[in-house]
Amino acid sequence: MNRLISFSLLLLLSTHWLLADDVRKPDNETATATVFADKCQFVFPIEDMERAWKWGVSPANYCEYSWMVTINGDDAKYQVGLSYFNPDAIPQSGSFDQLLATGQADVWKLEADGNGASYVEGVRVNCESKGDTLRITVENKAWIKRLFGKEPKSVRFETSGTQLKASKTDVIVEYKMDAMRKDR
Repeated sequence: MNRLISFSLLLLLSTHWLLADDVRKPDNETATATVFADKCQFVFPIEDMERAWKWGVSPANYCEYSWMVTINGDDAKYQVGLSYFNPDAIPQSGSFDQLLATGQADVWKLEADGNGASYVEGVRVNCESKGDTLRITVENKAWIKRLFGKEPKSVRFETSGTQLKASKTDVIVEYKMDAMRKDR
């Protein structure tokens, strides 16, 4: 009888220990979109930043990694972000920063029918890792007005590619652009 009680008590406690270890920790880093008068900044949380990142493992010309922000701008929809299209199917691996250095950071104007996009020339997009995040920044006052002049309430964060889990998340935009409003 004592063994049965001891076993039952042990089973009850071990279940409690398993549940306690399995509880998800709250995310310290969340996706953010912040607009200033002269720049906009988008922050993607990155899971397992310190792992070995692999690229060049899909067939040539496939998109392996894409972190994009879709914005309903004044005149059209735009995407800002970083992507890596595998040019030659030669496997490589390295740190997240090495992956960033091989990718392309751009602004794209989306076609009205949603079936294509054109590259926007003359807008520099900076991508860097900060802690466990990817920080995408555009510093161009004219383009900030074009993208955020109508002050959309949210933007869409999208991840895709053969090496990423696809996701779409609407993120509320925080505006810190009093100087821009005074210019109107």
